[in-house]
Amino acid sequence: MMYSAGHAGPDVRADVRITAESADSFSFTYESSVQALYGEAIVRQVHECAVAWGSPPVRLHAEDSGALPFTWQARLAAVLAQCGCPPPPRPVVLREPRHRRRRSRLYVPGDTPKLLLN
Repeated sequence: MMYSAGHAGPDVRADVRITAESADSFSFTYESSVQALYGEAIVRQVHECAVAWGSPPVRLHAEDSGALPFTWQARLAAVLAQCGCPPPPRPVVLREPRHRRRRSRLYVPGDTPKLLLN
């Protein structure tokens, strides 16, 4: 059975379509418009994600149109979940105490008076 997540085509930008099908072991192939620049990083991220998911026995193929790393990770997680792979354990997130006040500052150029009014 074939599963897919994401969008691809001539009008799609900054997304990736990943298709998966059952196989004897994990494998990954891809076509990318940014392969010359980010090919090694893409392969590394996909293999790290696959290891986190327990190296499922699936064959992945991706059609990339310049997707960012978080898009790759989301599409990989979606297609692996469709395949029935058990999700990886969630990392422990340390939270700051709630009693601290949050503050922010806004800086504007001092030589532009019209920006100071707003």
